[in-house]
Amino acid sequence: MSKNSNSQPTAQALDHLPQFSARWISQLRHGLGLSRADFARRLQPQSASGRKVTWEDVANWESDRATVPVELHGILFRMSHQSEAFNERTRLRPIAESAMAEFKLTQIEAHDLDELEERLADVRPGKASNGHGG
Repeated sequence: MSKNSNSQPTAQALDHLPQFSARWISQLRHGLGLSRADFARRLQPQSASGRKVTWEDVANWESDRATVPVELHGILFRMSHQSEAFNERTRLRPIAESAMAEFKLTQIEAHDLDELEERLADVRPGKASNGHGG
C-alpha cells in the first residue's frame, strides 16, 4: 500500500464533521452557558488570520453562514470536554436539580453548587438531611 497525500482529510472536510456543525456549535455554547460574545472571548487568542474571533463569527457558525477555522478545532474539543465533565458532575449531584427548581434557575455553575447546598440547608433545614448521609 503506497502513501497517498490525498489520504489525509483536508481542513475543509473536517469543517463538515458533525462536531463542527452549526447545531453542535450552538449546543456547545449553550451547554457552557455562554453568550456569543463570551464564547468568542473563550476562543482567544486570535485566529490564524490574525483577527480576533467575534460574536458575529459565532453567529455565522451557528447559522451555517461560515465554518469554524481549523485552528480553533482543538480549543472547541477541549471546551466540549469541559462541558461534558460539568454535565456529568451536575448529573451526579442531585442538589443541582433541587436548587434549580427552588431558585427557578435554568443553569448552575459548578462553583455555585456548594453555596446553593448551604442556602438550601438554611432555607429548608428539615430537607437538607434525610438521614442517609448524602
